[in-house]
Parts: sequence; structure tokens; C-alpha cells
Amino acid sequence: MKRDQELAAEFRNKSCQVCGSTEAVSGHHLISFGSNPDLDRPFNLMALCASHHQLIHLTGLTAFVYRFKLHLNMQQRGFEYN
Repeated sequence: MKRDQELAAEFRNKSCQVCGSTEAVSGHHLISFGSNPDLDRPFNLMALCASHHQLIHLTGLTAFVYRFKLHLNMQQRGFEYN
């Protein structure tokens, strides 16, 4: 599985969507890269600092979004529902 290096570099220049930090930011896949490498796209990523990236993996997406009162409009991100 090859990751998009330009996309990874783009997310390193963003700020964390939770705390605003610009240190050690990376993109977290909302739908796992391992389950679908075709989803290595901006609409499937959220920018997180190292601390919050680790926390989302420990708590899971639903608990993380609820805890930090994040609004992830999945349809605006490009996901479709049947």
C-alpha cells in the first residue's frame, strides 16, 4: 500500500483540528487506510497533533468526536450514504 507523500506533506503544514497546535501534525484517516487505500484523500483525513492522534486511536472516532465536540459533516467531506 503506497501512501500519497504530497498529501502527507500537506497535512504536516496544517494545525490540529482540536487544539490548533502546528507541532507534529499528521493526517488521521476517518475510514482506515488499511481497509481501503483508495481513501488516502483529503476528505478522509483530519489534521491532528501527535497527542490527539494518539488519543483518537485509544478512544475511537465516536468517543473522540463527542469528547471534543467536533462537527464532522461526512457528506460535506465527500462521503455518500445509501
